[in-house]
Amino acid sequence: MPDAKANRYSLMRDFVEILTREPDFDAPDNWAADALFKALNAALHIEKRGLFYALLYNISENERFGIVDFHALDNAPDAVCDFIRAAASSLLYNASIAMYSGESLEDLEAAYIPRTVISVPMIEQGRVFGYALLISPDALLGEEDFSNEDREFMSALLALFALHKQRMYYEESVEYIALNDNMTDLPNRSFFYEAVVSSIQESTLMDTQFALLIININGLKNINNSLGFHIGDLLMGEVANRLKLAMQGQNTLTGKLSGDDFAILTRLKGYDEEHVRDFCRIIFEQVKDPVEIEDYLLYITVGIGVSLFPRHGDTVEMLMRKADEAKLEAKRMGNNDFVIYEDTMSTSTQKTLFLNNNLPIAIEDDQFALFYQGQMEIGTRRIPKVEALIRWMHPEEGIIPPSEFIPFVEENNFALTIDDIVLRKACQQIRAWRKRGLDVKTSVNISAKHFANGLILSTLSRIFEEYSDVPPALLQIELLESTLIENFEMTVQVMKAIRKFGLTLALDDFGAGYSSLEYIASLPVDILKIDRSFTMNLFENPHNKVILKTIITMAQDMDMVVLAEGVETRAQLEFLQSLGCDYAQGYLINSPLPPDAMEMLIREYLDKAPV
Repeated sequence: MPDAKANRYSLMRDFVEILTREPDFDAPDNWAADALFKALNAALHIEKRGLFYALLYNISENERFGIVDFHALDNAPDAVCDFIRAAASSLLYNASIAMYSGESLEDLEAAYIPRTVISVPMIEQGRVFGYALLISPDALLGEEDFSNEDREFMSALLALFALHKQRMYYEESVEYIALNDNMTDLPNRSFFYEAVVSSIQESTLMDTQFALLIININGLKNINNSLGFHIGDLLMGEVANRLKLAMQGQNTLTGKLSGDDFAILTRLKGYDEEHVRDFCRIIFEQVKDPVEIEDYLLYITVGIGVSLFPRHGDTVEMLMRKADEAKLEAKRMGNNDFVIYEDTMSTSTQKTLFLNNNLPIAIEDDQFALFYQGQMEIGTRRIPKVEALIRWMHPEEGIIPPSEFIPFVEENNFALTIDDIVLRKACQQIRAWRKRGLDVKTSVNISAKHFANGLILSTLSRIFEEYSDVPPALLQIELLESTLIENFEMTVQVMKAIRKFGLTLALDDFGAGYSSLEYIASLPVDILKIDRSFTMNLFENPHNKVILKTIITMAQDMDMVVLAEGVETRAQLEFLQSLGCDYAQGYLINSPLPPDAMEMLIREYLDKAPV
């Protein structure tokens, strides 16, 4: 019957079209493919139950369900299904369909009706994930059974469906990668940002509130630097798993914002800050146990900053910024603490946030420059040496002095990078001055962290390989007393190795720490720089004169050169000269100057006779 055959072909095309439109068998809303068997006045349902797919269709009002429940992916109740599953190809076979009229499978009143069945495997990514079944309606309508021609036609249609499914999978995977963090499988910053935007719109419409939590993992940079980024990545994956566990059953969204920041979005009942505190306690509880990664046992602490909508803003930028500011305040308070943003939050938080956001950009864009302060040889009143002082030339804020950013640099593992910048720029300037006929010894301050494990030695090797035309004798390294205290034996060995390069060493701010002259005697130090506090209060505190005289005399007896910092008046300079102090540095000689101005001053002092 041509009409019947054409009708079956039409039905098969409808079947594939519906599968293409509703391809997700796992989503309950998409189980139904409506009005497939139009000629049967029936509706087809493809349902995933347990480990198999079943085909359900309405036969009539009196017989509510028809089911093929033997066509299984894994557990097949008869040999026919084992054969079908093993074949993994399109098949045409006879089957008996169980008809029953109950409301559920437990009410089964089976009456088996013979059918022919076309079974076509559904393939995704080269894997059979299910079977499409088309059952002949001939027993009801007197039409012919399906034929091999029908099977081939159906297979061709399902092959098109498989291509469609493959394309959908690819598109969904690309979207997933774009919106999710690969390391933690959490929504990434873009996804989370859009979620906050949606929450603002919804909460504004519904007059509800929500909280935004930013969670920072303390010490991740240290772990990355000491154990490697591989360990750091595994740690962040474990933290993500713990946060997912902590938020189970909660009405929240957890996301990954950056290298060491996570975020959580949660609804609030009114302005219930206790609800936020409970959330934070749950998080602290989840992270308290150490994480074992490979051969390391790592302890996690976090700082959490919170902003509330609409109290702290009505834009995603405001909420994120204020939660970030609160997070920085929480980190300053110690381990495992949280802070809800307050409008009266200290300006130091604003400053820390500025540094946190702008310092990496400054390093990338080379926004740093060196200014120079002369070190006058008191006996000749000339300036043969200078100290290089870093300045941040911010494009909007102007010149930022080191006192504004060096503490942050030391606390946040930027010290080695900044030291490298200073050393390179100092060598560049030494080279430039030499080309203009000036050999100016330049002193640079080096962080204590650069002395740890002798890292400064490899840095100096790279520097002098790059600036081979710069004599090492024109470069001087300054270190603080605190550097010695941290690891005395290691530091002494490193200092000796530095001197082998041909550099000189200066101990900065002597007297401000804990060292004694007997202690200093065992150090390979060339220059002792007396802390400015002794010089600036020279005449206000008579004891300072005695202390200065003692330091200068004993240091020179140990063949050390002595430099006094903080010289601001001619009276101070003359008194230091009377004690036999070798060098003076301070605002009496000059305030820190850019290279060209410093060069002019050096040349000016070269022409001056001793006073």
